[in-house]
Amino acid sequence: MHSLPYRIKKKQLYKVVLGMGINLAWKAPPVDLNASAIFESFDDSVNFDPVSFIELITISIENFILENRTTDLIHEFSKRDIFKSETLKISQKNKRVIIGKNMAINHQGRLLVQEKNKTELTEVYSGSIECV
Repeated sequence: MHSLPYRIKKKQLYKVVLGMGINLAWKAPPVDLNASAIFESFDDSVNFDPVSFIELITISIENFILENRTTDLIHEFSKRDIFKSETLKISQKNKRVIIGKNMAINHQGRLLVQEKNKTELTEVYSGSIECV
């Protein structure tokens, strides 16, 4: 994961680039790693085409975004959110500390926090979270 800084109207913002790895094949699987490779899981692995596989994944992700299925993603995240409705303390890099109730995430994936004495929800896109 990489955090990339950028500025908009003198405001420092960050984009996060998150990567995912897929093991297509092993020459020899690492003994100390509990992992597998796609190549090992197919009976007819000799005919496996990794380029077609990556194209299929890319098309699936594009279709997910084009179909505007972010609502499904938000719903699934909400079902599994272990901090749902909890009061959180979020420490940010700029030394700002946000304390409030975890309400949800929005369509940009930002955490929505209800701080005391504030009517608007605070959008949080990064920070270290702990329950209080």
